[in-house]
Amino acid sequence: MDRSTTATTTSTVTYAGIDYHKKFSWVCLGDADGNIVAEKKLYHDDTAAVKEYFKPYRGIVCTVESCRAYEWFVDLLKDCGLEVRICNPRLAKLIVQSRCKTDKLDGKKLMELLAKGYLPTCYQASPEEKRLREWLRWRASIVRSASRVKIQIHSLLDKERKGLGPDTFASKMRPVLQEIELSPARRQLLDKQLELLSYFETKVKAEDAWVKAEAKQNGSVQLLKTIPGIGDLSALLYIAEVGNPHRFRKAGQVSSFLGLVPSESSSAEKRHLGAITKQGSPLLRWLLVQDAWQAIRTSAEFRRRFTSIRRRQGKHVAIVAIARILAEVAFHVLVEQQPYEEAKLQQR
Repeated sequence: MDRSTTATTTSTVTYAGIDYHKKFSWVCLGDADGNIVAEKKLYHDDTAAVKEYFKPYRGIVCTVESCRAYEWFVDLLKDCGLEVRICNPRLAKLIVQSRCKTDKLDGKKLMELLAKGYLPTCYQASPEEKRLREWLRWRASIVRSASRVKIQIHSLLDKERKGLGPDTFASKMRPVLQEIELSPARRQLLDKQLELLSYFETKVKAEDAWVKAEAKQNGSVQLLKTIPGIGDLSALLYIAEVGNPHRFRKAGQVSSFLGLVPSESSSAEKRHLGAITKQGSPLLRWLLVQDAWQAIRTSAEFRRRFTSIRRRQGKHVAIVAIARILAEVAFHVLVEQQPYEEAKLQQR
């Protein structure tokens, strides 16, 4: 049952913990000490009622758990004059469960964490960063779809020992694919797959043109491209996923944010480092590794560091280490607003 706020208690409301769901949100209002003042279930199909409910609470601090498709609700809260903090659900659940393993992360717990100063928050991307993220992730999904179709075509050809090798999808081989002899059923299926592949390839070309145009007019991208190995796509994605670089105190925090640092298991005087944590954007992490291969080909300093690490720990560990260095160099380039200089990397 809802516990509505009375006129006499409205002035005591300082915080709000909001448990967001697809069709409704459960709001828990609290005072400066984290005591519950009121609770209310708000249905999302009546946005006017939501705005009316929050009207008396302009200026209070509220928190919403980071989840799927919650952006519109956050924008609505800001329009109502509320200060919004996005909760990191993974860290918040660890804090809540440390008190009681059965506690779940709801509006009441969110409000209490906020009031006590224990709420772990997430970075709120700017509208421009959100736009770039969505477009670049869309492009990545198209590329993955094209790759899946290529795998299906390889499989279909191999079933009749008609595989064409690594050049199967080169432009010169397209007429061969159109005329290759297969059983009637598989020939029809191949035609459908080739049609679908052509569609995806056309879409990828259009998105690549967009990436090129977007990068050309972005000054930060041009700065990042001075770093060996970094291209239009990875520079744009770095800006979109990392966001404002000034939110990090040092370059190592960017590597941690992107999951490029080793996991650690320590006890007493023993310290064991494991595989990288793989937190953050998997797409950006993958791109940085690809860029690292290019960097060691074009930069003497990156090649020297790669060779040194490879002797001790192997090429796989070494190339990830170079990707981590790329991420940290990009941080310095953006913070300092200066192009990459090999001499500076040698000094660090």
